[in-house]
Amino acid sequence: MRSIPKNPLALLLILAGVKLLIHLLTNGQYGFHRDELYYIVGGFHPDFGYVDHPPLTPLLARLAVELFGPSVAGLRLFPALVGASIVLLTGILTRQLGGDRFAQGLAALCVILSPLYLLTNTLFQTVTFDQLVWVLSTVLVMHLVKTGNHNTWLAIGFVIGIGLQIKHTALLFGFGLVIALLLTAQRKQFASTWPWLGGLVALLIFLPNLIWQSVNDWPTLEFIRNNNANVQSASSRIEFLALQIIFLGIPAFPIAVAGLLRLFRSRSEAMRLLGWLYLSIMLLLLVVGGKPYYPAPLYP
Repeated sequence: MRSIPKNPLALLLILAGVKLLIHLLTNGQYGFHRDELYYIVGGFHPDFGYVDHPPLTPLLARLAVELFGPSVAGLRLFPALVGASIVLLTGILTRQLGGDRFAQGLAALCVILSPLYLLTNTLFQTVTFDQLVWVLSTVLVMHLVKTGNHNTWLAIGFVIGIGLQIKHTALLFGFGLVIALLLTAQRKQFASTWPWLGGLVALLIFLPNLIWQSVNDWPTLEFIRNNNANVQSASSRIEFLALQIIFLGIPAFPIAVAGLLRLFRSRSEAMRLLGWLYLSIMLLLLVVGGKPYYPAPLYP
């Protein structure tokens, strides 16, 4: 029997392949979800925005139909690939934080087994692509802090800008990042022009949807206001927090708690920044309201 690969990247690629295979073998077991049909219809009626989401996800749905026809498996290939990418990026992020091969593999395995990620990486929905945006943005932020390469701000701005064309919750990541930077020694970043240039890149990418919102009297804000009122009436803050355990999975929860404590006990600026990023976004969600799965992209 061949041993587990000693090369961490090879191990992560194998785990990403396992994640992809899980979804490829199960994606066609049941028909279209109503949201998937909604995105397909939106893709064939393109616009710069829609009431409850930006335009990029419907365009991707249309691309899937153009490539594979009206196929459930074809449409869900996209979230399956996203899920595999998140597994790979989780391992890379763990390596950035100093984790060895075992830690990288364990973190990737926790994502594979997460009940929430098993669901969201099955269905073609905005939340799936939003998760990839957050995880990739986090990897880029860690690269920025560890290397000091200020050009990375342009990549961060680009990814967040694309995220804003997928799901407006990318704004939460941006706000959380600003708060986390201000609470750590990395506040020095704001003394240079690079973070502002990164913000400008994000704004320029987001601008078409922003203009559409203005022209149409901000329909998404009204949708969010009504939606948050319904969410807050249906679930309490305690339920919001309790569901995080379920989304992570019972086996992964103690690992996640230990990891969060390690972030704040570390002298590493990268680790402390990541810890404050998580807490900042969680506190924002608890204050302004939001669906319980919104913090999910933070867990890898």
